[in-house]
Amino acid sequence: LVCLNMKSSASTMEKRALFPLPKVFEEKTGRMNSDIFKHIDFYLNDRMGFRERLIQLYSYLKYGLLHKVGNDRAIFGKKEWLFYIQKSDGDNLSDFLKSNLADEQTVIKFANQIKNRAQWCEKNHIAFLFFIAPNKHNIYPEYYPIERPSGITRTDQFLNYLDKHNIAYLFPRDVLISQKNSNAVLYEETGSHWNLLGAYHAFGLLSAELHKKYPKTKFPDIEYKVHTQTVSGGSDIAPLLGLESFGKNTIVHFTPKGKNWTDLFTYIKNEGPRGVLTKGPNPSLPTAVIFRDSFFEVMVPFTSTLFSQADYRWKMFDEADKPSILANKPDIIIWEVCERYMHLVPISEWTN
Repeated sequence: LVCLNMKSSASTMEKRALFPLPKVFEEKTGRMNSDIFKHIDFYLNDRMGFRERLIQLYSYLKYGLLHKVGNDRAIFGKKEWLFYIQKSDGDNLSDFLKSNLADEQTVIKFANQIKNRAQWCEKNHIAFLFFIAPNKHNIYPEYYPIERPSGITRTDQFLNYLDKHNIAYLFPRDVLISQKNSNAVLYEETGSHWNLLGAYHAFGLLSAELHKKYPKTKFPDIEYKVHTQTVSGGSDIAPLLGLESFGKNTIVHFTPKGKNWTDLFTYIKNEGPRGVLTKGPNPSLPTAVIFRDSFFEVMVPFTSTLFSQADYRWKMFDEADKPSILANKPDIIIWEVCERYMHLVPISEWTN
């Protein structure tokens, strides 16, 4: 009780909000809170002294002595790799097990959503590109604690239909699988995302597609110095298991040869989920609006070199974006979706 945490509103380790101070009376009705004792329980449980240290101790004992494989948010893989599996956030475990296959109606809805956006962009003289960021377990299934079943994935279902109806997309899964065999680690060992090297190889595929779309445009040809280091401590998955300092991560640094990053582009706005806007020195390069999620975060330095201006929006490309797009008329729209969120595309809001 002496060390009760009364100041914090969220746990950085558990990545969730802590239960707030209970109120004796309900705000809307003014009546006494009938759940006051239950809420006091929640409040004390969330804020007890040394809670996070005790969770870490419990997690290390569970892993080291009992060899438990994780919890409902993350699991331990082989060679101290970790994998994200939270059911309410993409349900990667079902995707690994291939138990989340879509029915034909959902596959058709998915394809129509991509096709309709592409047609709308074409009608308004804007290029369009759909880009899928692969799940970590699709590139490194060998580090999962169990064997992966044979057969197609849900993503294969969606993309097979796109292929059949000549709807363009980019999916760097095969590129990344081929590159990992060069002994280069492309994803965070204890995180859910690709590292800068994995992002760079995905960027290569995107860059090649832009060269095809704009054959007369002279895009910058940049060489990079690449430096790799291994650091101890967990990334975004480790804290979900109560193990902030668990394992290691391969960190990759890219430095433009003979230049500074500021020679290649500058940030007009850099607020992460609240938006990023970059400006390049060459006005002859195309302008872009890029709808994306967290996977695109480390691609921003690379892709920003290809555009005279790039507007990054951390959201799905939906109906509400039409007015701002028509007002600013970018040359191209890129819609990136992480593979685990593919099921959200068929239900995303769009009206022809």
